[in-house]
Amino acid sequence: VLEVTPLATIRKVAMLLWSLWRRRNCKIWEDKACSPRAVIQNAMEKLTQRKKMHPKQVSATCRMGSLKCNADATLFPSLVRYGAGLCLRVQYFIQAKSLHSEGSGLHGKPSLG
Repeated sequence: VLEVTPLATIRKVAMLLWSLWRRRNCKIWEDKACSPRAVIQNAMEKLTQRKKMHPKQVSATCRMGSLKCNADATLFPSLVRYGAGLCLRVQYFIQAKSLHSEGSGLHGKPSLG
């Protein structure tokens, strides 16, 4: 499916998924809700900003038989919380996982399941 989908569409979908994930985190960590329309509008604005700031930047693709991992984490020291996420890719296959911790205990398994 990704091989025949235009790159511009893939970028829009990726930014929309990122925006949904970000808004989910805002709801969990800050109890701030957002309308679906605002999520979509924010995603398209961020995509436009990114294109202006990085017009030629392209993410490295995976070679046959190799694995690419992107990871991110954020800390909220005043709330004694943190969250982390990762995405694994082998060519066109993507697997992702997010987890969070409140206090000293981990909520969620750090596996990809």
